[in-house]
Amino acid sequence: MRFLFGRRPLKTVPSFQPMVPAEVEKDLGLYVYALCDPATGRPFYVGQGRRSRPNQHFTEAVEADRGERALSDKLEVILDIWRAGEAVEIVFLRRGIKDEETLDDVEAAVIDALNLGAAEALTNQLSGNDVEARGFLSLDAACGRFAPPVDPGPYDAVFLLNIARSRARGLSVYDAARGDWSFGEKQRAWNAVAVAVERGVGVACFGIDDWQPRNGKWAFVGDEIEAPDLVGVSYRRILERHPFWQRNGGRLIVSFDGEGNYLPLWGEKEPEWTPLAPPPPKKQRRFWWG
Repeated sequence: MRFLFGRRPLKTVPSFQPMVPAEVEKDLGLYVYALCDPATGRPFYVGQGRRSRPNQHFTEAVEADRGERALSDKLEVILDIWRAGEAVEIVFLRRGIKDEETLDDVEAAVIDALNLGAAEALTNQLSGNDVEARGFLSLDAACGRFAPPVDPGPYDAVFLLNIARSRARGLSVYDAARGDWSFGEKQRAWNAVAVAVERGVGVACFGIDDWQPRNGKWAFVGDEIEAPDLVGVSYRRILERHPFWQRNGGRLIVSFDGEGNYLPLWGEKEPEWTPLAPPPPKKQRRFWWG
């Protein structure tokens, strides 16, 4: 076995790591690919791209090793493989894809399929494009697809927690909802309940009794509670207004005033009370000649 650098930061991508060569780029077209662990052959990351997109992950891993960028789960796996003297395997799952929409669909479907029932999820931070509208869906969530929009009574703080990725691995609703989450001391001290959200629909509500450290993050401890105004309802009107819901791993904290308004408590620099219902459409101006 080849042994890589001790603990000195990398200067370049290791010479034993295969890269996508320029001479094959034009033949690949649009494609969906996987980065695989050579020890198991299992993908740990799935992505889409064109030309030499996979090579960028290796450049980013070198930058992370030098402390020039944040160390994500994906980059940490790449570095671990290199430190073992092995190379990350690149596999093209579909190539020559005709359009961007098909590219998005193939990538999202592969991510959902590989996460389904897996002991360890992929290192992808996002689950693909348009997954809220067309991604993995359990039967329970499918039945609640046309759930009425949320309009609850007053709540000081409600943690909206996306469980779709964990549920795809076979976890119970409680285990999927409770963690691991990156919440600060201030957020953990709030008088709050947690709602497990699957594809925009609340499927269960839990009282939060305590928080426990787990895997460098936090998991809540609590029991399921009856909350018909928070469960079986759609949160899509709220989630669509806050794109960081997806970027931050499916976490959002809001307060409800019981009068049809909500306030984002986390993630917004200048939060404002916002009506849950969309504003009525503006009347079309009629001109005298029309």
